[in-house]
Amino acid sequence: MLEHIRKAIGSENLTPLRSRAGCRVDMTGAPSPRVVVDVDVAFPAHGVAGQKCDYILFYVDAAQNLVVVPIELKRGSVNISQALSQLQGGADFAARFVPARRNCHIICRPLLFHGGRVHHLKQKRKRRNERSRATVRFRGGDFHIKTARCGRTRNLANGLFAES
Repeated sequence: MLEHIRKAIGSENLTPLRSRAGCRVDMTGAPSPRVVVDVDVAFPAHGVAGQKCDYILFYVDAAQNLVVVPIELKRGSVNISQALSQLQGGADFAARFVPARRNCHIICRPLLFHGGRVHHLKQKRKRRNERSRATVRFRGGDFHIKTARCGRTRNLANGLFAES
């Protein structure tokens, strides 16, 4: 499955997951094997424009689920609305490359790295739109955005495997 994704996206659009914009990602404990897409390179290469996250990580978990992880890196405080748009753009892009197989369960785990506070919507609006605003839509499902702090030890693994 990962090989299909690797070929469909193109090896020139793949990269090791790196720190970016002052936000360090620690790969200790990260799933392997994996495919990491540099979205800044892949969007134009595939003729896509619009909001985008920084990376998309694909891996197969122990239960043989394909896991798709749109990743956004922010070194300081974050406006959740902007980050949500970027993560959604990454999820929409990733959906184009995930094979449609009936026997394959697909999970999306949007992950936001930040160095400061996460600013949520105003309380009244947040309550009204809580479900749709705190999630990324992927292939008919809503997946909650997980967060991790830039520069922390094992921040990628902790963000991926933390309970929601």
